[in-house]
Amino acid sequence: MTKLLPGFLLLALLLIPGVCLSAQEIPSPSIITAVSVTGLKRTRPRVAEYPLKKFIGQDGMAIDFNDVHAAILGMGILEPLSIGVGRSPDGNGMILTVHVQEKWAFLPLPLLNTDFSTFWSAGLAIMDNNAFGLNDKFVVEGTYGNTAWFASALYQYTPEREHFPGWYVMGMYGRQNEQDTDQHGRVLRKYGQDTIRGGLGIQYPITGLLSTSTSIYLEHQSLREFEDSPNDPGERGLSGRINPALEIGRNKWDGYLQSQQRAKLGYTFTLLSKADPADIHPLHTVSLRGVYEYSILPGFKAGLILPE
Repeated sequence: MTKLLPGFLLLALLLIPGVCLSAQEIPSPSIITAVSVTGLKRTRPRVAEYPLKKFIGQDGMAIDFNDVHAAILGMGILEPLSIGVGRSPDGNGMILTVHVQEKWAFLPLPLLNTDFSTFWSAGLAIMDNNAFGLNDKFVVEGTYGNTAWFASALYQYTPEREHFPGWYVMGMYGRQNEQDTDQHGRVLRKYGQDTIRGGLGIQYPITGLLSTSTSIYLEHQSLREFEDSPNDPGERGLSGRINPALEIGRNKWDGYLQSQQRAKLGYTFTLLSKADPADIHPLHTVSLRGVYEYSILPGFKAGLILPE
């Protein structure tokens, strides 16, 4: 028996590290290991759960529910009704549970514009802020007036997983009649103008606070002269614009109101040309805009806006 004792001791020493390693793999009982969103009707669960994934790994007993509230509100399509944490069914960790109500996402908006004298236009814009239940944005718009008509469409994709960019694409076509007058209101020239515009934008989140974006626009204008136009309006052509930007920002919830702090630095390179491609005029613009809102007391906030 005495001879077998060292063997048992050696076996115990070999098993102890394995037991310790297995114990380390078991999550702490208070650590959040999963998230759950209830109350969804149109929004897909993975879309609603995406902004909550950052809370996985945090201590469920010390989590700030105001941060959870701000994360849900930041989506723009959900209103949190209740937030809580509960024990996971398997006993390994806790589940962050949020019960929400979906905001009204489908918005038809009538459009009316007039100077009550010589100009009027009317139209309709239809927006879906939660297209296909993916938190994507879709807008179609059309207007008609006594001097012009326009039609446009935009689709914006919102990423639902980390390290994946968001994007948008848009297009517009319009036809309008223009006239230039002098200081006495006499018409100097009249002409028609057709405009085709297309745009593409990409946004990539670098961290939870920092993101970068780039947008590209191309526009082509062609002119139609009128028979009674006294002057040649000149020629138009293709123009373009590229706009890279860097943005840092976050949202906060004080229990009553949402506040935001963000700043955006942008650079715009514009090419203006006439029908002749050699006649190109580059423009360079640097812009800085931001907003800083601070919760003074729960339900009261002050703000400072830096326009572009």
